[in-house]
Amino acid sequence: MNPLFASIRNEEQVNKELYFTEEQLNILYAEGSLGSHSHHHIPLGRYDEKEIELEYIKVQNFFKSRFGKETYSISYPYGSYEACAKVSNIAKKYNFKLGFSMERAASLSLDNNPLMISRFDCNDLPKGKFSLFNSKKCLFDNINLSEWYQKVN
Repeated sequence: MNPLFASIRNEEQVNKELYFTEEQLNILYAEGSLGSHSHHHIPLGRYDEKEIELEYIKVQNFFKSRFGKETYSISYPYGSYEACAKVSNIAKKYNFKLGFSMERAASLSLDNNPLMISRFDCNDLPKGKFSLFNSKKCLFDNINLSEWYQKVN
């Protein structure tokens, strides 16, 4: 893959176009807007508790070494119920306060389970690739409400 990639694009140029700069990362962290997506971007729910814990330890160690503090939020890779249900309880042990699933619904409150927050992908919104909404209506009329947190507790 490396020779093929090198023949098509310059890796340094791709990095500049696709990834945050150090300055951008620092700004996002300072504003409380930088969270984790795990260390290896694996479907955490398919792994045993020990492997999930290692992912969380690596993430929190990275944040501590890079920014001086841990992160408080995680967006679970692949975000399906199976990929994040059991990992949300483990996340609590590693100081995560917010966890984002890919349940396409509205979370009306963080009181139910802040480690199983539902959300919409930007592609689900009007003008996105897979718009789930009729753009002529209010986005949140007759919207599905989050239910996954009920199965986890």
